[in-house]
Amino acid sequence: MLLSANYRIMLPENPHPALIYAKDELEKYLAKIFGENRAEDEVIITLGVDGTLPEEGYKLRVQGNNLFISGGSPRGTLYGAYALLRDVCGCRFYAKDTEKVPSLDKLGLKDGFELFDKPAFEYRDVYWTCAFDPEWAAKNRVNSCVSRALGEKYGGGIKYAMFVHTFNNLVPPDKYFKEHPEYYSLTEGERKPTQLCLSHPDVLNIVIERIKEILRRNPDCRIISVSQNDCFGFCECDACRAADERAGSHMGTLLPFVNAIADAIRDEFPDVAIDTLAYQYTRQPPVGIVPRDNVIIRLCSIECCFSHTFEECPESGTRWAYTKKKSFVSDLKEWKAISKRLYVWNYTTNFAYYQAPFPNIRTLVPNIRFMYENNVVGLFDEGCYQTISGEFAELRAYLHAEAMWNPYIDWKQCYREFMEAYYGKGWRHIDEYINLTCDIAERIHMGIYMHPSEIIPPDPELVKKFDELWDAAEAEADDELTLSHVRRSRIQLRVYKSICGFSTPEENAKLLSDIRAFGITRMREATHLREDADPYAPADKWS
Repeated sequence: MLLSANYRIMLPENPHPALIYAKDELEKYLAKIFGENRAEDEVIITLGVDGTLPEEGYKLRVQGNNLFISGGSPRGTLYGAYALLRDVCGCRFYAKDTEKVPSLDKLGLKDGFELFDKPAFEYRDVYWTCAFDPEWAAKNRVNSCVSRALGEKYGGGIKYAMFVHTFNNLVPPDKYFKEHPEYYSLTEGERKPTQLCLSHPDVLNIVIERIKEILRRNPDCRIISVSQNDCFGFCECDACRAADERAGSHMGTLLPFVNAIADAIRDEFPDVAIDTLAYQYTRQPPVGIVPRDNVIIRLCSIECCFSHTFEECPESGTRWAYTKKKSFVSDLKEWKAISKRLYVWNYTTNFAYYQAPFPNIRTLVPNIRFMYENNVVGLFDEGCYQTISGEFAELRAYLHAEAMWNPYIDWKQCYREFMEAYYGKGWRHIDEYINLTCDIAERIHMGIYMHPSEIIPPDPELVKKFDELWDAAEAEADDELTLSHVRRSRIQLRVYKSICGFSTPEENAKLLSDIRAFGITRMREATHLREDADPYAPADKWS
C-alpha cells in the first residue's frame, strides 16, 4: 500500500466528535506531508472504535489498500490518528508554535502492517501552563482535565469532581466551625479549622453525604478527592492521637476515614474512586491498614532532592523533620505493597523562583521510569502552572508527556530533537548551558524552594561563560520564532544575574520590561508580578 495524497477517510455512522476531529487532523497534516503527490491507487483510511482494545490504546492495521485505525474509545482512536502522523509519517508536536511536519512523496506500508500501543500511566497530567492547551495535550496524549478543557472533540479525559486539599470544601468552616468546633482539629490545645477531626462520626457522615451530592451533580467524573488542606495542624484529640500512634503514621486517622467513604459510595457509584493525598505529615503508610480497591493514594515528592534521581539520591525526601528521616523511595515502595492504585504528585520546578535556573533536566525521565517500575499508575508533574514560560517550560512539558506514555523512551534523542526544532541552529550552546548547570546542581541536594545562589554559586567567570553561550545561541537562531524562543528562555539567566547582584539597575529595568513583554505575570508561586514593581530593583523584589 502506498500512502499519498490519494486517500479517503471513512467514519462510522453517527461518529463521535473525537472521530470527526481525528479525520480533520489527518486531512490537515496529510495535506502538508504529501502535498499533491498522489499514488495511482486510492487508500481508504477507516476510523472506528474497538471495545476489545484498552480504553486509550489503539491499533493501526493495513489490509490491501485499506488502513484501519481503531481505539478502545474515541480518545484512543484520536491517539491512533496522531500515531499515524507521528510514528509512521514522522511528525512531532513539540510545542504549540513548534511542530515538525516532513514532506514526503509516498509512504509504503506492507500488507499486514500493524501498530499497537497503549499508555504506561492511566492518568497523565503535565501541570505546566504551556501544556494546558487542549490541542497540544491531545497530540501529546495528556489526559487530565484538571487544567485543560478536554471536551468531546478531544475524546474527553480524566475528570475530578473535586481536586485535592478538599477538607474545607467538604466541611466548610464558615458553615460549621462556630456551632461545632469539635468537627475540626484540636491542635496546640484548642480547636482550629486547620484540618478535620477524622475520628468524629458526624464529620464522616457530613462528608459522605457531601460526596454523594457532588457526584450526583457530576456523573461524568470518575475521581473525587478527599484530602487534607494544604497546611499542618492535624488533630491531636485523644481518639485521633491513639489511632495515629497505633498505625505509626497520621494515615492512621486519614486512611480509615477515606476507606469508610469509599465503602459508602461503592454501590451507587461503582466506577468512582476516592483520591487522597499522602502528603507531608501523611506521607508514610500506616501499619495494619490498607486502602480499599476504590481508593487512590496520591503520594507527594515535595521533600525530595531533584538534582539527583529518586533511585540514586540518599536524601530523597529526608530533609524535613516530619518525614522522620524516611526517604520518599522507601515510602513509595511501602505504598506499592498495599495500594492497588498509586498516583504520584511530583514537583519539577523551583516554586519560589519560577523564572530562575532549576537544573533537573537529567532527572525528569529517569524519575518517571522509576515510578512506573514501582507500580505508580498516575502521574501529576507540577511545574510553572500560573504563568507562561518558566525555565525551559516547553522542553520539560514535551519530555514529561513523552515519558508518561512510554517511560522507556530514548529521552536524550527526544531532548535533542526538541532542542534542534525549538531553538534552531544555536541549540548546542543552550545544551552546553544546560549540562553545565546540571553538573553544578548535582554537587548539592536541590529542593524546590532554594535560593538560586544556593544552586549555582555566584561566580563572575561562570556567569560570563553563561552569557557567552546564550549570545552564541541568539546569533545562530534560524528565524524570528527560534530567536524569540532563545530570548524568552534566556530570561532565567537574566533573573539569576539580577537576584545575585550581577546586573546594573538599568539592566534590571530592561529585564522587567522584557518579562512584561513576554507575558510573564509571576516570578514565584501564588504571588503576582507587582504593577508598581521598581524597575531598577533586583528581580526578587518585583513580587
